[in-house]
Amino acid sequence: MGNNRQSLRATITRIGLDNGYTLTVSLSRNGRTKMMPDRLADTVDDARRVAAEVARDNDIPWNTVEVLCR
Repeated sequence: MGNNRQSLRATITRIGLDNGYTLTVSLSRNGRTKMMPDRLADTVDDARRVAAEVARDNDIPWNTVEVLCR
């Protein structure tokens, strides 16, 4: 019973001009939000790939993941 809703937000932030990207992932489940450790990626595509793996590992459909790039 209760609220079994879950969501995932992936924020991809550019580091400088040529230093890659930081991926910050927050996982919300049953009204609680958990921040995953930041990860580094060489490209936006690499960061999106890692975010997709996290979503898959947590049974969250990729089409429901909120991806923010800045």
